[in-house]
Amino acid sequence: MPGGCAIYIGDQHLQQRTNPFGKDVANRGLYRALIKHGPWDDQMFLAHMRVDARELGLSLFDGEVPPKPVLTTSVLNHKEIADRGVFLRGQASIAELSWMRRAKGDRDYSFVGLIHSLAPQAMRAYIADVLTTPVEPWDALICTSPAVERHLRTMLTETADFLASRFSTPDARRTPPLPQLPVIPLGIDTGAFARRGDPARRTPARQALGIDDDVFTLLWVGRLSFFEKAYPQGMFAAAEQVAQRIGRPVRFLMAGWFPAAERGKHLWEEVAALYAPSVDVGFLDGNDPKVMDLVWPAADVFVSMVDNTQETFGITPIEAMAAGLPVVVSDWDGYRFTVHDGVTGFRVPTLISPPGTGELMAQRHALGMDTYQFYGAQVASHVAVNVRAAADALTTLAKDPDRARAVGAAARDHARARFDWSVVIPQYADLFEDLAKSRAAAPAHEQGPVPRGNPVRNDPFTAFADFATESLSGGIRLHAAATPAQAAAHHDATLNSATAAWRLPAGQSSRILALAAERGGITVDDLAAAMAAAPRDNLRRHVVWMCKVGLLDWEPAAMVAVDEVDDRA
Repeated sequence: MPGGCAIYIGDQHLQQRTNPFGKDVANRGLYRALIKHGPWDDQMFLAHMRVDARELGLSLFDGEVPPKPVLTTSVLNHKEIADRGVFLRGQASIAELSWMRRAKGDRDYSFVGLIHSLAPQAMRAYIADVLTTPVEPWDALICTSPAVERHLRTMLTETADFLASRFSTPDARRTPPLPQLPVIPLGIDTGAFARRGDPARRTPARQALGIDDDVFTLLWVGRLSFFEKAYPQGMFAAAEQVAQRIGRPVRFLMAGWFPAAERGKHLWEEVAALYAPSVDVGFLDGNDPKVMDLVWPAADVFVSMVDNTQETFGITPIEAMAAGLPVVVSDWDGYRFTVHDGVTGFRVPTLISPPGTGELMAQRHALGMDTYQFYGAQVASHVAVNVRAAADALTTLAKDPDRARAVGAAARDHARARFDWSVVIPQYADLFEDLAKSRAAAPAHEQGPVPRGNPVRNDPFTAFADFATESLSGGIRLHAAATPAQAAAHHDATLNSATAAWRLPAGQSSRILALAAERGGITVDDLAAAMAAAPRDNLRRHVVWMCKVGLLDWEPAAMVAVDEVDDRA
């Protein structure tokens, strides 16, 4: 059946790449899962430029044919989007897009965006734009955890209250409508990670990595970035305490990549030597599939002490749980939603600086004095993870193998039951259906005034019409200023052809000149009637361009003298 959603990819081609961001991994997995598990006959993708649907499908499925047809069309194809009912974007910026819909019909379809992070100030600003644009209650911003939903609702409510107080009187105050904020987690292919973590693969994997049987092995997977993910000091300090307590070797596998390349590696090696001198800390290439096939079965425990506000969900603990590993993570944002403390892993208490102590940090970033990366690093450096509690959890798992196996088994079952794409995608389908019902049930007055373009980013020929003497109108009379044979030379000039896509094909200039010459001049209305098959806007732009380059002359419909007096002197 048709329907479902149209996925906006813009000019991206969705190939896997090295050093991926978590949001890109999550989005690629989501798009694959919608094709694989969605209850629709096919999947439409919206692009900026022409995209080969077959190539896109093969790219998404690593060279294999997708389980159902992949289709592509222009993001400007309003009818196709309306037929699908949902415009899905793998990020939170739906506000600006809502003006595109408004030009056709506010209730023709729903926008659905996905929140991956709430930390960047620029991102928070464009999310807040939903309150000042034609975003409606039948649109949605998907929150990947309850913590994200609470934070986002507070931010939008406070912003809406400000707008209401600024633009309304107290006795007639009306707050802008909010989009829906459903909580739907990210997902993974849990079966694939269960196979990677198969206990039968443990011995050969450890042998390949040079890990003896008695070595207690910790694993981190992801970007090795203190300004985007986590400061490593707490993890290293906890690992060192474990090494001192259990009386056997501890190895810490850090499979990932350094955004700052060699300098980043030096920084992490320096603190590893300082905080974990007894631990064998090894940095492995997280972009190497062979390495990643080894680390999951070789590890005893997965560790992720995230302390950065950029992290809102966290895919890697889900992957670890699906692989059957117990996890020890910071009690932070999305991890609270995904890890059951004491059941599927352990959550380690965190401590953040008190409200009001980061105001200057935020102001410096807002003014461009500090980059986003440095701002994030400043905030995260004032978030503490309880090292003693982390060491206690790791020690428990190291000393009690039966408990570790039980926690790992519970983690695997939990991941499969809650976060497999086969479980997550039906939640998307339910959301799409609910949004359709909301659109259908909305009373007419909720649609607002007659649909119109964005007054800030609207049609330039409307916005700047009064800059010119007049706009092209039906009564303007056109005269040939060149012969049809001369038209080709004008089109051949590189500068003249630079914007040809917005006009008629080059050969149509000769026809227009012939019509103008045959009739001793022709009005724009008569020309349009004679060329009824030509796209209306392309024809009108073509006529103005022909006047611009001297192929046509025109008689103004009206000459209005305007005296502009600069009285600033």
